Amino acid sequence: YIWTSVSRGLLGFCFALLIGTPLGLLVARVKFVRAAIGPILSGLQSLPSVAWVPPAVIWLGLNNSMMYAVILLGAVPSIANGLVSGVDQVPPLFLRAGRTMGATG
Repeated sequence: YIWTSVSRGLLGFCFALLIGTPLGLLVARVKFVRAAIGPILSGLQSLPSVAWVPPAVIWLGLNNSMMYAVILLGAVPSIANGLVSGVDQVPPLFLRAGRTMGATG
């Protein structure tokens, strides 16, 4: 039982990383996407993951997809917001220095 729970958690978190990382980079770099999706991500991050369990059970039933949906809905907004915050914290001097040395984007 422990291994089942741990494997679901790890696999769900890996999926959340695969979804949250590009989403966070997109929100951090594109202004209108930030204006449209940023508040939604912040609102979803403040909602506890446990609050998603009853709707997920009703919509998906008691199976693995329900577990993964709850993990994704809890982890993706946190990962995306953390990445947006990290990108915002990069000093402009570092960005200019990187471009001077040949970095793009």
